[in-house]
Amino acid sequence: MALVRVIKPISKERYSVHPETECSCFVFSSNGQVILQLDTYGSATRKNTGQISQSLQFDERAAAQLKRLIEDAFPSLRSNDA
Repeated sequence: MALVRVIKPISKERYSVHPETECSCFVFSSNGQVILQLDTYGSATRKNTGQISQSLQFDERAAAQLKRLIEDAFPSLRSNDA
C-alpha cells in the first residue's frame, strides 16, 4: 500500500499492456484529509486470485494531478467547465 502525494511523469522506450484485473475504489477521511483508495486484485494468472494485490491512496493534491494527467491522455474526458 502507498499514499501518493506527487506523480512524476517519465518517458519509457519499452512498454506493454498488462493483463486485466478487477479494481475497486472507496473514499474515506483520515485526520480531516480526504483519501481516494484504489485496490487491484490478483489477475486470473496470479497465484492468489481475488485477493488485494496493490492499493494506491491519493490525497487531494495527487488526485488533482492524476485528473490533469487523465485529461491530457484522454482529451475527450475534459470537462467543458474550464
